[in-house]
Formats: sequence, C-alpha cells, structure tokens
Amino acid sequence: AGTSRVSFYFRSSAAQSFDATVTLTGLPPATQTQTVVPPQVGQLAYLNAPLTVVAGACTSQLTVQTRDAAGVPTPVTTASSVALSSNQAGVRFFSDSGCTAQVTGGVLPLAAGGSTVSFYVRATATSATTLTATLSVGAVPPANQPLTVTPGAPSQLVFATAAQGIQSGTCSSEVRVETRDANDNPSPVGAATTVTLTPTGVAIGLFSDSGCATALTG
Repeated sequence: AGTSRVSFYFRSSAAQSFDATVTLTGLPPATQTQTVVPPQVGQLAYLNAPLTVVAGACTSQLTVQTRDAAGVPTPVTTASSVALSSNQAGVRFFSDSGCTAQVTGGVLPLAAGGSTVSFYVRATATSATTLTATLSVGAVPPANQPLTVTPGAPSQLVFATAAQGIQSGTCSSEVRVETRDANDNPSPVGAATTVTLTPTGVAIGLFSDSGCATALTG
C-alpha cells in the first residue's frame, strides 16, 4: 500500500530473447521482451604452465583458451582460428605428440562454440623463446608464453672463432673451441675432460695466455 513500483532483476545462463510478463489483479498484464546475449571473448590464455624442452625434442601439449574479460572460459560464436608464432627461427608447431604432423601455416581452426586449441612445439635453438597465439576474430590481445629450450647432449667439437692469418713470431688472437649438440647449440660436457690440440705445421707453439708466455703442456 502507498507505493506504485516494484523492482526485480533477472539472469540467464543461455543466450536468448524472452518475454517477461507481470500481472496485477484488476489491471491488464504488461509484457516486455528481454534479450540475453552471449558473453564476448576478451582474452586468450594458456592453460599450461611455461614448459622446458630439450632442443630438437617435442614438447608436451600446450593449450590456449578463449575467455571473457573476467577470465571465465568463453566459446567463440563464429568459426575462428588461432595463429601460432614465435620470436625465434627454427620453432615449429605440430598437432600431434610425436611432432610429425606440422600445423599448416601455423594456424589452428577453432569451430563456433569451441574455446580451446591444443598443439605441440619443437625448437632447435636455445635462445630465449616466446610462443605467441593470436585469435583471428575480435580485438583480443595475443597470448604469450616463454619456452625454455635446453641444449641436447654434446655431439660435436667445433671451432667457435674464425680462422686467423698472423705474422710469424706474433701471438694470435684467442682461438676457441666448444662442444655443441646436434642442433649446433653450445652444450657443456657432463664431467671433467681434456681437449687435445694437434697442430700439423712446424715450429708451432700452443699457449694458454694472450701474450703467448705460458706454454701448454702435454
């Protein structure tokens, strides 16, 4: 009594339009059409923690998910795709755990109603690597995640400095050799070891210092 207004709120878990009808004894009913739209995708996020993988090996599965601005998983409403890329050359994306089926063009389809895509990665360089996933629809920021790539076991010994041409009687610049894995990444030896130096010329001395004062022995 004494009032002419009542209020209420509504919520729906499904996108739809529906009629809300109110009645009061002695008065004709009032009807109003309400519309519920699906949530909008506002972000793309990785479900897995950052991974570590040996150079040349296949990672475990990575998954990215579309979400709304509040971080709630939200499916796309139209057929879309997710483009995969990296800041490093030599990174390849695959659809299978054996890394035999490469993702064509680095693009994975995402069907309407879907919210996740999964993939695998193989990288060959131990440089700092970032994986980027970009959604094809909407102004959604790309999702980035670091990938740590460790060297494989040493498989080769190489000169890491260029060949030199020096005047006789002078000391060369540093000559450096290093152990590397099969993908040409520096790869430390697992235990103390020795490197044997064998020059093939005559009257050649080998030294441990830049002034050629301390001769190498053995």
